[in-house]
Amino acid sequence: MQKIDAATPEAQSADLVADNIAQLKALFPELLTEGPNGAAVNLDVLKALVGDATVADADEKYGLNWHGKRRARQLALTPSTGTLRPCPEESVDWDGTQNLMIEGDNLEVLKLLQKSYAGKVKLIYIDPPYNTGNDFVYPDSFQNSIQTYLELTGQKEEGQKTSSNTEASGRFHTDWLNMLYPRLKLARNLLQDDGVLCVSIDDVEQANLRKVCDDLFGEETLELKELFNGDAPFDTPKPVRLMRRLIELFCGRDDLILDFFCGSASFGHAAMECNAAGEDSALRFILVQLPEPVTRVGYRTIADISKERLRRAGSKVKADHPEAQVDVGFRVFKLDESNIRAWIPKAAELGQSLLEHQEHLLPGRTEQDLLSELLLKLGLDLCVPMQQQGIAGKSVHAVGAGVLLACLAESITTAEVEQLADGIVQWHHQLAPAGETTCVFRDSAFADDVAKTNMAAILQQHGIKNVRSL
Repeated sequence: MQKIDAATPEAQSADLVADNIAQLKALFPELLTEGPNGAAVNLDVLKALVGDATVADADEKYGLNWHGKRRARQLALTPSTGTLRPCPEESVDWDGTQNLMIEGDNLEVLKLLQKSYAGKVKLIYIDPPYNTGNDFVYPDSFQNSIQTYLELTGQKEEGQKTSSNTEASGRFHTDWLNMLYPRLKLARNLLQDDGVLCVSIDDVEQANLRKVCDDLFGEETLELKELFNGDAPFDTPKPVRLMRRLIELFCGRDDLILDFFCGSASFGHAAMECNAAGEDSALRFILVQLPEPVTRVGYRTIADISKERLRRAGSKVKADHPEAQVDVGFRVFKLDESNIRAWIPKAAELGQSLLEHQEHLLPGRTEQDLLSELLLKLGLDLCVPMQQQGIAGKSVHAVGAGVLLACLAESITTAEVEQLADGIVQWHHQLAPAGETTCVFRDSAFADDVAKTNMAAILQQHGIKNVRSL
């Protein structure tokens, strides 16, 4: 039996300094460094974390450092100007599935997922580029990464700008670190407190990966287990059996898993098999893949291969387990520019610029596009249930049992306002959402400011306080 004396923690008051250090370490592991008297705060890192872009590149402190680290950190903190556009035509069981397959640059996608999925992912598995000299390089742009992405993937006129990270570039390891660091920093925010990150890597960057993870997650979070007695039991680097084993080790029946370098979607395939094998298992997955061009006959990009793999895997799982109620569907989303038009005036054509920006939304965007962006901005799950009802001749959407109500009709006259508002209020009462409701309209739909003001006043009188327009 241990005796409590004056030196034991139980006999002392709370160590507030130690508590502060622990809380800082939990929130921002990269903020703490070693000082002459113990733990110290890296003030340059703190400035970057709060958005101060004036930090110079000189005088780096002790720790893992390389040219561009501050810029890589800032990339993770820079908000995305993109959105995720739904593609029901490429999806499987759009209305019933809880799984996501997202096509786009994973840096931007991870930024867009922050509000909706922070602290909700139990297991992240990634198989990033090994930096062998032939890997596809993610060309992150500090100024406008969405435009860079659209040009890279051929959705803008500049076309393909793929490149390989060869040792001849003189930045062999630096480029790889600058690519991976901001993605891991954003991924950390998505993990649960007891979440797990698993990474496949080879010897080229294994040491750097370890240091990056120590920097972002803290050295004490590493849990090294010797698996398979040191043998290599798998024929390929990313077999479904390995993915299943990781899921079985770390996940419960209804956990959310993520792979943002998903390749051919092995992780999603493994999740489907785990759900089929486990009683009442309802694992959900989010997969992200850059539409990297391929030369394989029948497929344009790796993302196309990912989607086809999921379709075939789902069909096989259903055939092998006809009695199981397995979610083998997936919703497809694609990274694109925000539906909300950015104000970028042209000095030589200011009058034309003003006319173009009278409509706040980009042309050609659908109600489904707008709803998806609203989900991301309000922090709602992209697979949240949606309902639709016709009210006063307008289509009104209810998301998450009434947490979000949206009428995105292109025209609302002054005469239609009262009937539409009363109908929305009545439906809101029927839904009886647990939390506050946000109601959103298309700004340009209202005939005039009077119609807009009256709509907001009626809704607010009946308890819908958050009335917004796009």
